[in-house]
Amino acid sequence: MDAVTTLALTLVAASLAAFSLSSSWIKRVHSQSKATLTVLMYHKISDTTHDELTLRQSDFAAQLRWLAENGYVTISFTELVQYHARRANLPQKPIIISFDDSYHNNFVFAYPLLKQFGFKATIFVPVAYVGKTNVWDNGTEPLMSYDTMRQMTDVVEFGVHSHAHKDYRLLTAEEIATDIACAHAAVTESGFPYSPVFAYPYGGVPKNPALRQYVKTLLHQHGFLCAARIKGTANRLPLSDMYEICRIGISGYDTLTTFVSKVKNGKA
Repeated sequence: MDAVTTLALTLVAASLAAFSLSSSWIKRVHSQSKATLTVLMYHKISDTTHDELTLRQSDFAAQLRWLAENGYVTISFTELVQYHARRANLPQKPIIISFDDSYHNNFVFAYPLLKQFGFKATIFVPVAYVGKTNVWDNGTEPLMSYDTMRQMTDVVEFGVHSHAHKDYRLLTAEEIATDIACAHAAVTESGFPYSPVFAYPYGGVPKNPALRQYVKTLLHQHGFLCAARIKGTANRLPLSDMYEICRIGISGYDTLTTFVSKVKNGKA
């Protein structure tokens, strides 16, 4: 057994019970309910163009309008955590709207529409790049500053999208541990009211089971209460793993019909 596996299994044995839901409670509630939760994932919103990661503002507005007209109620990841702690109930048709990378265009083009339709959202921030640009893509697109983020807290909660926006599937255990520790330190030093929720960079978790559990343990030990990935499916409630919440990506090429299908069918 290698060092990573040994370390991971030791940590998991010590702390996994602290943040896992009671399996008996999960089985009991699952047997009584077929409730699901769809979590949508966006990146950029534009008034002029679209691509895989960029929606036209008019298309985003049409999607929000459809959700509102069909009775969907947005919740935050924090509310989902409270539900799992059995301290809150969920609406009849809950849905989560999330954005990755904290592009400034989210403030310009998405925020007004969220307010218009009475919706809330979660934006995941790569904390090393607040107020900078998306250099991980060799890009020059501006990311939100803390001053901008503070203007949005009436309808947006801000979670953490790692420190340096590196793909955890390609990193060693030590590199992941360093990134999570740096993210936690940066959040603490910022004084900004981040929510203790996390989204994996590039939406992926390590394939090695022991390393995957090690990452979840690290997140828990640094105070994160849940974590989201990209998997293209809805989530059955209650969640069996708060550190692998599945999200469905919304593309700038999706028609409204495609969007509706993703929401209704719970899969990409």
